[in-house]
Amino acid sequence: MNKFLLALMVSSTCFLGGCNNTSTPKPAAPAADAIEQNNVCVVDSISLDEAKACKPGQKIAFLPDSWGNEQFPIRFVLGHCDMRYTVALTNGGVVCIFKPLQNVMAGNQK
Repeated sequence: MNKFLLALMVSSTCFLGGCNNTSTPKPAAPAADAIEQNNVCVVDSISLDEAKACKPGQKIAFLPDSWGNEQFPIRFVLGHCDMRYTVALTNGGVVCIFKPLQNVMAGNQK
């Protein structure tokens, strides 16, 4: 019985020891404080030309009148979103942190 109580106390200490975490949380991605939280750039086209007024690090919302096809939101995310951060995608639009695409390479290029 004493061995059982000892084992129970040791295991309880090990399990409960993780509950007292006092470390400070870290940002989700590097330079998280550089995100522009006060403004949003709204576009209705996947064209990079339309997004030229948007600044990198700013929230961007893609709100088209119609999708056209199911690849539009993925193409928008590919060309406009910083994938280190959360991307919100619904049937009506996309919202993410703006980071314009720098290079496009075909799948067979190295």
